[in-house]
Amino acid sequence: MNNETTVGKNMQTVGVFAMIAAYYSRLLEQDVTVRQAKALVNAQCAFVALVLPCDLGFVYHSLAFIWFLVAVLQCKERMNESQD
Repeated sequence: MNNETTVGKNMQTVGVFAMIAAYYSRLLEQDVTVRQAKALVNAQCAFVALVLPCDLGFVYHSLAFIWFLVAVLQCKERMNESQD
């Protein structure tokens, strides 16, 4: 029973990211895979974490900046996969 619940939740997650990938495909006018959509969402979350909480300390902003850099590099790598 527990395994069925886990599989069901995983299918729902893939469905959500498939819808997000379809949205990005329309927005960017190119095919976007689920893997690429996850990288784009990760980069957007990192950007929000970097910009919005402006009153937090240096350590937080440093970690958020590192996360943002890694996310953007990963996003760039993932988006180039479809062009190869």
